[in-house]
Amino acid sequence: MHMTDLEIKSVRGREILDCRGDPTVEVDVITEGGVLGRADAPAGRSRGRYEAFELRDREARYRGLGVRKAASVINEKISPLLKGVDVTSQREIDRMMINLDGTADKSSLGGNSMVAVSIAVARAAANSLSLPLYRYVGGSNASVLPVPMFLYICGGKLAATDLTFQEFNAMPIGASSFAEAMQMGSEVYHLLGEMLAEKYGKYSLNTGDEGSFSPPALEDPVDAYQIILSAIEKAGYRDDFILAMDAAATHFYNSKTGKYHFHLISSRSYESSEFACCDLALPIQ
Repeated sequence: MHMTDLEIKSVRGREILDCRGDPTVEVDVITEGGVLGRADAPAGRSRGRYEAFELRDREARYRGLGVRKAASVINEKISPLLKGVDVTSQREIDRMMINLDGTADKSSLGGNSMVAVSIAVARAAANSLSLPLYRYVGGSNASVLPVPMFLYICGGKLAATDLTFQEFNAMPIGASSFAEAMQMGSEVYHLLGEMLAEKYGKYSLNTGDEGSFSPPALEDPVDAYQIILSAIEKAGYRDDFILAMDAAATHFYNSKTGKYHFHLISSRSYESSEFACCDLALPIQ
């Protein structure tokens, strides 16, 4: 392989549809050696106020969610910037885009444009070196996998329920391997479904935006975690799981009062300093 084979020849962005049927930007990075790296920008249904800015068209098509502007940014600004750069210079490439953007929230180039390009660069580099992406990124630690987090019940922006918190999760930290962790998480998921149906009826098996259960009858977050804990215990994994949460607190924060309102936890709102004082202990019964 010649060193010039690793130089970026072109970067091309386009608009595609994601798994929700919404537009997102996809990027092709092609090296002088003819190697392709392709990636698209993920987009969540719920976004925190401090997340990177998504560059959207804000026009009538696709309810304002089109990304033609983001694709144009990639093709007209980012592509000339990266042409001729070694595709394996990941940190330098990311730094070049950050400097070109020049904003704290990535609102000039768009966080979606930048992340799609960054991932496509990594894939092009891995392909150029004939390495799987996980090995290229992870190096000597590529055999180490994280403990998976299972999303069992959802609320907030992910479901049409009255649950304030967005994700009620659990993690099988007692598993001896990733495969065993997946087995444990799957067993709890299916057992949880049976328990929800028995307690709340068949409509409790409705699923939210990301595939987790969204029981209409569940309103209290304590009840949501309690039935998850019960399913974990019934599956025989009492000491092998911990609870986790993605509260998506931005969506129940009142910027005018500076307080958070939790549905059904109490009749009042909380300041951030009071979080540690909220007694939400959930002993397995």
